[in-house]
Amino acid sequence: MTKFHVEWKKNPLIPDDLANRAKQHISLLETVKADFKSGKLTDWGQYCNLNSGYLLMEGTEADILTTLMKWTPHILFDVKPVANIDQTLEVWRKA
Repeated sequence: MTKFHVEWKKNPLIPDDLANRAKQHISLLETVKADFKSGKLTDWGQYCNLNSGYLLMEGTEADILTTLMKWTPHILFDVKPVANIDQTLEVWRKA
């Protein structure tokens, strides 16, 4: 199963009203908690800049698309598949 490192950032086009942003953010965070419970996410964090963060998950490309779709258009993503140490060693040994 492929591991993915996902950098996320808030969409700057979302309205600036603090009360609305707080309500939306709480709703999005509850979705994150639900995905942890279901095992979809292995790690999640927000950087102290309050605008971006990361998440780690395992699955297929379809799993990633399905999971991240829940947070759009509020959140923008940069998704990167990750090779573990054994996969990396295997590649270098074949070189």
